[in-house]
Amino acid sequence: MPREPRFYSTTLLVTILATGALQAQDTSRIASVDPAQLASFIKTHKGPVLDVRMESDCTEAQSLKRTTSRIGFDFGPDTPDGKQLAQDMFLSKVNATTGLLSAKKRGQTILVVCCAGGRSVAAAQVLARYGFKVTHVPGGMTHEKIPAQILKSN
Repeated sequence: MPREPRFYSTTLLVTILATGALQAQDTSRIASVDPAQLASFIKTHKGPVLDVRMESDCTEAQSLKRTTSRIGFDFGPDTPDGKQLAQDMFLSKVNATTGLLSAKKRGQTILVVCCAGGRSVAAAQVLARYGFKVTHVPGGMTHEKIPAQILKSN
């Protein structure tokens, strides 16, 4: 008899808890960078940048000049199992990205960006639940206060 997808999610969570990989963190307040201060933040930020936009979210011109990892964050179907499966798939891609995984091991903060801010805060909350240090940009890369000099369009 085939197992329900929920069983796999539960098994994954139990495995993570048993190995100590899941660290309890307050995800209700994810750190953020004021869009107007993003240029100065990036100058001193030593951790990686993770762009979680989907391909159709916004133009390449609204991307940072700085090298980023790009892993689209899909909210998944509007069901608990669908959302959990989407989060599990996102986490497996993050864990397969060497720079992001090594940032977690070194305790570096990952700057999470997206087009309008919704995906980045959702992805940051998922990452924080799994022990990553994260910050995001409220309003995303299309925010009117994003300094033009840090975008690819300039």
